[in-house]
Amino acid sequence: TTVARMGLVNLAHRTIRRKNAAKRMLAYAEENLTARELDELEDVYFGHTHNAFQGYQYAGKTFHNTGGALIRVPCVIHQFFLKPESLLNF
Repeated sequence: TTVARMGLVNLAHRTIRRKNAAKRMLAYAEENLTARELDELEDVYFGHTHNAFQGYQYAGKTFHNTGGALIRVPCVIHQFFLKPESLLNF
């Protein structure tokens, strides 16, 4: 909070790049999903890396980051809707 008010969090915001965040998220997915699940994965939603963005393309996937809901840090709320038939796969 004091750190956020001083704007130091924005320094982290500038140093964490979209590609690095996408690479980390993809590496996590590769470790935790089956090959089929990974192949079907199209969009990856995550947050709190202090770098809000939407629609970043990397390695055939689309990445969306909400950012961080902190003072002086951009935050974007992402909305998405599931079709009822898609819930049958869970």
